[in-house]
Amino acid sequence: MGRGQRALHLVSAYAAEYGPAVCMTLDDYPTFGGIIGIGRAIVDQTGMSYHDAGQAIGYSVSELCPRHMGLLARFIATNTHRTPVAGVA
Repeated sequence: MGRGQRALHLVSAYAAEYGPAVCMTLDDYPTFGGIIGIGRAIVDQTGMSYHDAGQAIGYSVSELCPRHMGLLARFIATNTHRTPVAGVA
């Protein structure tokens, strides 16, 4: 399995297992700071890159708590100067 496939597998597995916690955290902290805190926690706990952590957050939000898509889209646009595509950070 190549690096890209391995990263996608890790991201998907993380979102499947911890997606509910991502959503609950964003329910409690619906801010850019909440997103940053989740990203840092994912990186610290898993060793994923920040890019992969962002993917995990995006998948979690897209699948489990789309109510936070607006916040996530604003965060992505503000911090990357890009428009998010289909809920993927």
